[in-house]
Amino acid sequence: MNSFLPRDGIVIVTGTRCPACSVAKRLLDSAHVPYATVQVEQHPEIAELGVRSLPTAFVMRTGKVLRQVSGLPRDFLSQVLAA
Repeated sequence: MNSFLPRDGIVIVTGTRCPACSVAKRLLDSAHVPYATVQVEQHPEIAELGVRSLPTAFVMRTGKVLRQVSGLPRDFLSQVLAA
């Protein structure tokens, strides 16, 4: 797995000019869910993992992707927490 992704936990791939990314982070913050962020501008190689839209959330466990949620669907929070 890439060095910029943690082995465990939730990772949100964001962009600096992405309003939906801010909303996704606020949703996780309001639910007191810890997460890490990866800025696509700093890590363009994230596209190798299939990131085609922002935000994209990865739920990681022991270095493997358990779930990937692209965009900001209505049930974003429940999809991320379901893994």
